[in-house]
This record gives sequence, C-alpha cells and structure tokens, in this order.
Amino acid sequence: MIEIIPAIIPTSYTEIEEKIKKIEGQFERVQVDVVDGEYVPNISWPFNDSEFDFDFGDGNNEIQELPYAKYVDYEVDIMAKESHKYFDTFVNLGATRIILHLGENTDETKEFIEAVSNDARDGVQVGIAIHQEYDMSVVDKFANVVDFFQVMGIDKVGFQGHEFTQKTFEIIKYIKINYPEMEISVDGGVKVNMLEELEKAGVSRAVMGSGFWDNIE
Repeated sequence: MIEIIPAIIPTSYTEIEEKIKKIEGQFERVQVDVVDGEYVPNISWPFNDSEFDFDFGDGNNEIQELPYAKYVDYEVDIMAKESHKYFDTFVNLGATRIILHLGENTDETKEFIEAVSNDARDGVQVGIAIHQEYDMSVVDKFANVVDFFQVMGIDKVGFQGHEFTQKTFEIIKYIKINYPEMEISVDGGVKVNMLEELEKAGVSRAVMGSGFWDNIE
C-alpha cells in the first residue's frame, strides 16, 4: 500500500513542533522541505533564521535535533544551491532520509553521494529530486548511486498548492521500465483521489503538503 508522507515547509522550528503534534501517532514519517531563497524564490526555516548555525562542529547551535525525532522519522527535502553541502547538517538534526536537488554541477552532487560512507548510508537513505524539465539522462546518471528517486509532480518546486502535472506519470514510467527495483516517491500536487493511480503506476510513497494539511486544519 502506498505510504502517505505529510510535508511541511516550515516558517520556524515551532511550526514543525505544532504540526507534528497534530498528527502524533498517526504517521511514522514526515517530510520537512527546506528552501534557501536562492534555488527557488521562496525561503523557509532554517534558512530564514539568522540564529541557526549550519555548522554543528562548533557546538554553539541551540537546536540539536528536529522535534520529536525519537518518535518520528524525518526526511528532509533540501531545495538549495549546492544542496549536498547541507547534508551533514540535517543528518545531525536526526533526518533518516535526505532528498537532494540538483544544481548546474550534477557531477559534483554525484561524487558527493558516492563519497558518503557505508556507515552513514546504513542510517540514512539518499535520494535525488527529478524535476519535470529534466532529461531522463539524469535518472540514468544517478540510478546506481541513490536509494530512491523523488519525482516532482509540479512545475514550480519550493511551494505548496500547485497543480499536479500528467507528465509526472511519464517520468514514473521511465523509471519503472528501466529501473524496476527503484523506490519512487512523488511530491507536489498530490491529492487523496490520485493515490490509487499513483500506486498502480509503481509509486511507493506520496508526499502531500497542502493536499494533506487542508484536510487537517
């Protein structure tokens, strides 16, 4: 059965806490979307928090983990320039799944993933977000180094409330034909009435933002 993963684009750490409380005990995993304000024209916590220190090495960061990290599995979707540079930060905060978005230098991102130690990969899954405009050569390039693909269901990433595009199914089909064992998440524009069709297409996980929270709040 397809897994539903609620997604949060948080304005603050407190917002994550508040939303987790609303679904406590109902979902095992939550996605936190973090946006740097440069990769796309939107910004979220922690990039909008001048007090947050991305360098955990100095021990000065007051926030040591994501809220309720002992009880909830977090995946963090990093929509930032050179997103791989923030990998360690969010692993240190307790994320067990990381989604990286590609910039101009895809080779650099691939090399980074390949360099993540086996010990680290035992505790953290790594995926790549596949955007609507990507050539499928991107899928081929990363298929042997990632644990899963996250297919973006919308044209405009970094925002919630946009409409799902049918091209998403073409991307899913390409992955399932060429890499049938690959796990696929779909993120963006997903509504409850789409879940059955997505599952039939081979999708394992449906990430839902406004389509989920609009029915909770």
